[in-house]
Amino acid sequence: MNKAEVLNQIKEAYEFGTTYFEGTIEGHPLKIRMNKDHGRNHRRNDDDETSNLSLVNVPGNGASEVDSFFTNENWSDETVFVQMQKWGISDWEDALEALEEFIYEIQYNN
Repeated sequence: MNKAEVLNQIKEAYEFGTTYFEGTIEGHPLKIRMNKDHGRNHRRNDDDETSNLSLVNVPGNGASEVDSFFTNENWSDETVFVQMQKWGISDWEDALEALEEFIYEIQYNN
């Protein structure tokens, strides 16, 4: 899927209240965790061979509840998987801003 197609599908899922979206952007696997009221557990929610974004609908309020960003490099094929978490996502506009940044990082790093 191209960027516009994947954003349209994510928007539909977000507005429907879905908690997970899995798909691809230009062949790169991604997973979006959304409409959640708590942060993610990196080992439980992340997949090392998928780019992951968590959109948390409450503001962070502690040292462990801050926006995060890191990449995992799969040295076997030089693919970089982006891991991000954004707190305080209150509506689609907030989610879209985070998604744009996430997609940019996937494309820039690959």
